[in-house]
Amino acid sequence: MRTLAVWARGDEPSPTVIDPGTPPSQQIDLCQLLLCLLEDDGVKGLLKRNEVDPDRVRRCVNRACRPGVTG
Repeated sequence: MRTLAVWARGDEPSPTVIDPGTPPSQQIDLCQLLLCLLEDDGVKGLLKRNEVDPDRVRRCVNRACRPGVTG
């Protein structure tokens, strides 16, 4: 089983999920977090063991985070 998040107007930049009360200095850039995790050998190994191509996931994250980028 796999889980996937989707939203209306998926061709637009991903929605920002931020608690309005969170100061900017404590907000998380989800794209940067995902890209950082995808550089980790342990995460890559976990994905490969579950038959998920980490390079494909990285390309998808890049495309979703930076519209117009192809990988």
